[in-house]
Amino acid sequence: MYCLDILQKAMDYKVIQNFLDKDTFSFIQEKTMGSEMAYFYNKTVAYDNSKESQCYFTHSLYKYDQPTSPFFESILVPIAKRLDLKSLIRAKINLYTKTEKIIEHDPHVDLSFPHLGCVYSINTNDGYTKLGDIKIPSIENQALLFDSSKEHSSTSCTDQLARFNININYF
Repeated sequence: MYCLDILQKAMDYKVIQNFLDKDTFSFIQEKTMGSEMAYFYNKTVAYDNSKESQCYFTHSLYKYDQPTSPFFESILVPIAKRLDLKSLIRAKINLYTKTEKIIEHDPHVDLSFPHLGCVYSINTNDGYTKLGDIKIPSIENQALLFDSSKEHSSTSCTDQLARFNININYF
């Protein structure tokens, strides 16, 4: 049975705590939150007509059917193996800067066709991913799996310098 069908029949989403072993997670956290990683400014989070206060920074790991980062192997491959994905569509690291109050970004879909999405949290903070009325907190080394062709929202955080996560779209 197609993995997306299984997820949808079982539940709307799944949260997996302690997704990677401690050493792998520590390595990924150190790299993504360290000074070696270059992040690029995006003026909107969801759509081009989103509020301008909803900017964020990204580091692309994979798009257009090819790796786009020297960190592809060391960061994405361990996560991909744990997901047991069949086909990778896109992967990027998100960095949402600290704000005075939580900013909930506009609801959006990642891609318009049914597929799986994984939001892998790099650090614990008071930000969250919102699926409908459900708020999934950002907890380090946690994977949130869901159909990211359905509307969802991200947020900033107020209790850390930034909220870091890895967003993966796949089959």
